Amino acid sequence: MTLALTPPAFSIALIARNEAPQLPRLVEGLKEFLARGGDLRLVDTGSEDGTARVARSLGFAVEEVSARFHRRLTADEAAAIEARFAVGDDGPLVSAGERIFDFGAAREHASLQARRDWVLQLDASDEILAFDFDFLDEAVRRSGAAQIEYRQMYGPSSHHVARFYDRRLVEWRGRVHELPYRRPGAPPLPALRCRDDQFLIRHHKVETKERVYLSGLALDALAFPENP
Repeated sequence: MTLALTPPAFSIALIARNEAPQLPRLVEGLKEFLARGGDLRLVDTGSEDGTARVARSLGFAVEEVSARFHRRLTADEAAAIEARFAVGDDGPLVSAGERIFDFGAAREHASLQARRDWVLQLDASDEILAFDFDFLDEAVRRSGAAQIEYRQMYGPSSHHVARFYDRRLVEWRGRVHELPYRRPGAPPLPALRCRDDQFLIRHHKVETKERVYLSGLALDALAFPENP
């Protein structure tokens, strides 16, 4: 008799736009997660390359939200960015009407679509180099942590990120999406740091001609000057 494996105690979620070529590499490292009945979610934010179709074929539950988290930079916002960040003849850095994207809100939306309270947020261009599923699943069930930190590699450089978290305690804020924040009133539970053999990711940069991230970062810097 074959015993049924316990489904994972966490979900995996990501936001994506025109990432169809990247998804198979990401899912290659998630085979055990899917084989055990893992909840794999993708929020498609307006792709034109079949990202949603490819994601469904790879095992994702997909929600297509089109341009919900997109908007255009206003003239006042563009002027404020120029006044604060342009140096000498650097400008114009941005122009009114440029598309900007609310990464933080999109990440939070993806988090709330997950079936589990513990959520690992990945990027479609990530490659999973190490994924000790049993360790991570046990950590989620028994560690008493609010977040799990792991190392993410960017070419020759790397740093630790904590995009693996209990959504009851942690939320995404702002326009950019480097890290989530503790929810107001959440208890000060610790973060658990993984070794590289337990969980390790390489992020592959995808070239784009748009400046949606930097414009959002500039607006966040203007709105929250006290938050480095």
